[in-house]
Amino acid sequence: MENPTEPQITIAAESDESSDVDSAYGDDQQSITTSLSSSVFDYKYENGRRYNSFRPGTYWGPNDEGAQDAMDINHHIFLLLLNGELHAAPLSSSIGRVLDLGAGTGLWAIDIGDKYPSASITGNDISPIQPRAVPPNVQFEIDDFTADWTYTPSSFDFIHARGMFGSVADYPKLYSQVMKALKPGGYFEQTEIDISVSSEDGSTKGTPFEQWSPLLEESSHKFSKPMRVINDVYPNMVKAGFEDVKEKRFKMPIGGWAKDKHMKELGRYNGAAWDQGCDGWIMFFFTKFLEVSHLSSLEQEAKSDVD
Repeated sequence: MENPTEPQITIAAESDESSDVDSAYGDDQQSITTSLSSSVFDYKYENGRRYNSFRPGTYWGPNDEGAQDAMDINHHIFLLLLNGELHAAPLSSSIGRVLDLGAGTGLWAIDIGDKYPSASITGNDISPIQPRAVPPNVQFEIDDFTADWTYTPSSFDFIHARGMFGSVADYPKLYSQVMKALKPGGYFEQTEIDISVSSEDGSTKGTPFEQWSPLLEESSHKFSKPMRVINDVYPNMVKAGFEDVKEKRFKMPIGGWAKDKHMKELGRYNGAAWDQGCDGWIMFFFTKFLEVSHLSSLEQEAKSDVD
């Protein structure tokens, strides 16, 4: 990363009025974004985990150090899946504006900013957990990408989304806004993980994975934001009107049991991600929407299976 700068992060103010003004570049009177205030750092705490204060309760995932570690591990996993590439879309080296939905710790946005130094990268998230030292062409906004967008229509060359499971109640609305914000010929790329763990040899049968995956799916539907969306992304994109939609699926082992060198490395990182992240995945849904008396034992047994 070259020439790090101290960016101004912006936070979206609540507004009942629609606007076509770009949330990052509109003037002070027209834009509904304001300077980042200390209120977004007034985090909420529940079940020993820390959560976003901006629109609290709208997202299941914690944002504390443990959650951030899991996000960073997953970023490396996606790099392994794509053989070091940051995207599968055939982007031009002269790409202009890029939007990263749910930027998390900001690693993808920072890496894409380094890869395309002439591009302008905007990452948005409901938690201000991104680093302050970033490439000069990268900025972050604190905003909810499931709310009404205020970006200028036809202004982005590439919109990227990763791991949105459990975050979106209305995919048709989201996809409509993505299409509106993309330039003609622009690309949208979405990557999801299947929260339902399975095995080709039946080795997951009778394990905690077999128990808690359906519980997680059930509870997330009660939250109105399903966690298992992997089978819906392709048909929903086609239905939304995207053209030339392509889907590629990958197998990801959990743990370093695979004989193949690449799969073993992938499995080790994936096992670490599960070990670091499953408490956050389970805690929100199971305590709020299910009466699960054996939550701790179920989680510990799942972690032991990962090991």
